[in-house]
Amino acid sequence: MARAVERHWRGPLSGLVVTPYGHAVPCRRVLVVEAAHPLPDESGRAAAADIVTRVAGLTGDDLVLCLLSGGASSLLALPAAGVDLADKREVSAALLRSGRPDKCDQLRP
Repeated sequence: MARAVERHWRGPLSGLVVTPYGHAVPCRRVLVVEAAHPLPDESGRAAAADIVTRVAGLTGDDLVLCLLSGGASSLLALPAAGVDLADKREVSAALLRSGRPDKCDQLRP
């Protein structure tokens, strides 16, 4: 997705994309970071924190393009205050073991 945006975007562009290990593609204007899936790791947590920092000073006049696909809950894991990454990994692992569906539409009766 990031490479397609780079090819077609006319004008200034910078950003960060997070993809599972082994799935990175070269980009010229977007930083590509690899992280773990399905269980979050420190690389994904650091990337999520970097994104928060990048958008912190933006205003209503700035444009943010956010492209998400499957795996974002693991790849961009930034636990809430008081929850550490190990806790998030433990809960994610328990959910995976429970057999819960990956797709929201599968949760409907």
